[in-house]
Amino acid sequence: MNGFNLAFSGGGFRAAFFCLGAYRRLVQLGIHDQAKMISTVSGGSITAAVIMKELSKGPFHDLHDFDARVKTPMKEFGSKGFRNKVIRHAILPPRWPFWPVLPRSRFSRHAPITLEKTLLSKLLMDGESRNGLMMDQLPPHPVWICNATNLHTLKRISFSRTKIRDEVFGDSRDVSDISIAQVVAASAAFPLLFDPINLNVKDRSFDKTKKQYSFFRLTDGGVYDNLGSEEFLTKTDKQLKNPEPYMIFDASARRKPWSSDKRVTWTERQLRVLSVSMDQVAELRKKLIRKHDSKGVQLLNVETINENKWFQTNYWQHYFKLKGVNRHLDLPSYPDDYADIERMLADVRTDLDKFSEIEMEMLMWAGALRADLGSKVLFSAEEFDKMPLKVPRHEVPDIADYNPGNLNLEAIRNGLKNSHKRRIIR
Repeated sequence: MNGFNLAFSGGGFRAAFFCLGAYRRLVQLGIHDQAKMISTVSGGSITAAVIMKELSKGPFHDLHDFDARVKTPMKEFGSKGFRNKVIRHAILPPRWPFWPVLPRSRFSRHAPITLEKTLLSKLLMDGESRNGLMMDQLPPHPVWICNATNLHTLKRISFSRTKIRDEVFGDSRDVSDISIAQVVAASAAFPLLFDPINLNVKDRSFDKTKKQYSFFRLTDGGVYDNLGSEEFLTKTDKQLKNPEPYMIFDASARRKPWSSDKRVTWTERQLRVLSVSMDQVAELRKKLIRKHDSKGVQLLNVETINENKWFQTNYWQHYFKLKGVNRHLDLPSYPDDYADIERMLADVRTDLDKFSEIEMEMLMWAGALRADLGSKVLFSAEEFDKMPLKVPRHEVPDIADYNPGNLNLEAIRNGLKNSHKRRIIR
């Protein structure tokens, strides 16, 4: 195999740490440098931005190096809560002159500022000032595609180090003034909290239109595609004949039926309408991916690792038979003892508020399990044998390695039991 592509889904910090654990497992296995492309949305874009920022300084030498450069700053960021930082900046008295601006608009203005100052800043040579890393300063490998939704066209708009691509207006090569923080802020601009981000396009030319716009209004990439899958599914006939394998790390939510005794508020009723639409989009995309004639693996947080394994085994044995491929899946055994913890992780809130140590570590463990499964589906045992693996092939991520406090399982369960609840102050 000559490499593979990755997709990081949306879902707030739940997705950010789930995808962090997935990529970290690829580093641990020693195959992360075979990733050709990372397509990301919303919370997954936060993780990808930090990974790409660090890769601009040089490759990851080992797991210790990755943890120091990516895992540690990500956990510091998650433990403080991005949402509260944005809210605090938005409600503090503004400098004179005062302009009356709706809170959602002020949140949107401060989102990229907070991202740059707390997570994505790049130290300049003079050691005194900081400047946000720009998209065209990213390394060429892997290619990072950061996705948002263009409200003008009702379609996906994506950003990379070389271009902006809109599915209606085409490509623009004018990216020199686009920062990573701006791109992530647009990709993660959840509609109920953030006003659409304005992208200045007055002096940018797109190759499929001669119309001149002053700006595009961009919102959360998950509004159009919460999986980051569109980049893999819109391929030409030639590309489909030689499909590149991919792994989609899906931390998106699935809503549960209301209980018979639930007292539903007016706000919950309004949000439920949006939830129905979002869930339907997710289910349709899942069906599309699983019927798509390509070597893709969708790994879901809402299903336990052994439910994921059961589906992948059945799907790929049918695929191999259909394609006349002489291969048998040789997958490791994954534990059944923590299925209840996995189901609790599937219900963790999709928010950008303060996350606890247990929440972050357990989400990383869940992501690591699925990356382990996905890589062993895509790569045969023979291919793994030819790689300089840093851990034995049949060794799987151990929950104990994601438990720095050496807590017992009951303490972990207690630490997760209220993780599904949203709170204004956390």
